[in-house]
Amino acid sequence: MNFQYIPREKIAIEGYRLRFQSGLEDIDDLVNSIDKNGLLCPLIVRTSARRYILLAGFRRLRALDKLGWKEIPCAILDVKGDRDALIKGIVESIERLDLSPLERARGFDELIDNYGSTQSEIADKTGRSQGYISQHIRLLKNLNPKVLRYLHDGKITFGHARALIRLEDQEKQLEIADRIIAEQLNVKEAELVVDLARPERELTDREKELNTIERDVMKKLSKEWRTRIIIRQGRKREKILINFSDRSELKEMLSRIVAAL
Repeated sequence: MNFQYIPREKIAIEGYRLRFQSGLEDIDDLVNSIDKNGLLCPLIVRTSARRYILLAGFRRLRALDKLGWKEIPCAILDVKGDRDALIKGIVESIERLDLSPLERARGFDELIDNYGSTQSEIADKTGRSQGYISQHIRLLKNLNPKVLRYLHDGKITFGHARALIRLEDQEKQLEIADRIIAEQLNVKEAELVVDLARPERELTDREKELNTIERDVMKKLSKEWRTRIIIRQGRKREKILINFSDRSELKEMLSRIVAAL
């Protein structure tokens, strides 16, 4: 497989591969995104006589047509055979390429929309769990577009993004993502911030009580909570891990935690 810019007139769309054309109604959003941010993921094509057959990237190609691109960035896939062989080849390319989580999610989503693949089928062909595929799709469907860009650019990690989609409010997602970047929060710290930001209507009584404990401990320890203790969350139980260098330091930390309670 190799990459190259291919003249638009040499890229053909044919057959069953693009019978799943849902999502075209929001093509203008994709046009605006590409115009502003560039093309994040190349199209996938295969050679056929003197032209190239599009395998993945139908919506992106339509958006590029609207933008008037004459040369299209493509990954050329060397695969022949029926639908299963094509899907297997595309999946292998998605896994092999050095893609961001956003690009990988778009690849999985395209297999579902354009080829009628299921998450289970993709999981089987990638050797990944169905949960792994589902998590990528959820990011694409539920994450604030600006946060998706942060993910693509490496400003936040896949773990950060998974924590953020626990929030339905996309503006709150962006607010916390900006905080993650500014304060360089690790994933565990981000999970805690997200947990405390969730609206009470989404929480069980036990979660509300645990959140109260978290807030009290963090308030008592001020900024030290980030370096001196680790709060491991759970729905019914939580753990507090304490970093200390000697007996007196441990006593001090324990006394402050008790005082917070």
